[in-house]
Amino acid sequence: MKKLNLLTLFSGVGSPEAGALRVYDEVNNIAACEWDKYARESYTANYEIDQQHFHNDICSMDGKPYKGKVDIIFFGFPCTSFSIAGKRLGLNDPKTGNLFFQGARIVKEVMPEYVVMENVAGLLSDDKGETIKTILKTMYKIGYKCNMNIVNTKDVGGQTPQNRQRVIIVCKRLENE
Repeated sequence: MKKLNLLTLFSGVGSPEAGALRVYDEVNNIAACEWDKYARESYTANYEIDQQHFHNDICSMDGKPYKGKVDIIFFGFPCTSFSIAGKRLGLNDPKTGNLFFQGARIVKEVMPEYVVMENVAGLLSDDKGETIKTILKTMYKIGYKCNMNIVNTKDVGGQTPQNRQRVIIVCKRLENE
């Protein structure tokens, strides 16, 4: 029996949980964090989670209680600062761009074996490529080696009626940590 202990940040309605349930026999939602009221309602309608572990603000969330309890953290930090359709304020956007660093803080506090991040393809060209370098350096300093790829949603699973390129970054904790 394959079991996964999952923590999601910027959890939305629970897409990572849905994907995990396609692969694992059992998925334990150790913790999640989502600020949007309606996304939280959808999430709790679809997944079991202890409400004391369903955080609504990543800036005040404490990841330390979850250290040693989580196999993987998944987070798709807000994309509005990096999208080519937006203002491209990047990591310096005080509203959403800097939320990557809050996710990185939680990763550092929890130190799971794996971290998966997802965002728009514009992340790669933001600030002439400096944004992705900063993200990868930050994860390395925390103790992770990362690989990334661009995936088009229309090519995954054959059921997605969208043509959207997404950057997927998969990080593995370095052995010396």
